[in-house]
Amino acid sequence: MSSSIMSSLAPSLAPSLTSYKIQLQTLWGWADLKTSDNGEPYKAEFYDSIQDAQNEMNDMLESLNEDPQLYRVVRSNTEEEINLYY
Repeated sequence: MSSSIMSSLAPSLAPSLTSYKIQLQTLWGWADLKTSDNGEPYKAEFYDSIQDAQNEMNDMLESLNEDPQLYRVVRSNTEEEINLYY
């Protein structure tokens, strides 16, 4: 696969007006699912389409055997209710 195709499939760390992210439900409300590279601060990952975000969420749910009701895909401007990654 070419690098331009790979980069278009990779999640973005900068939201656009039409991007999406994954949130997980906690006892305290909905939190953005975030990642960290090499000890950097945790950041939400943003996806260019709702389908890309749903595919990532489904892959994660399948690999972790998680309850799908604990996760959702939302627009990138949806505020999280709790920050789990401080």
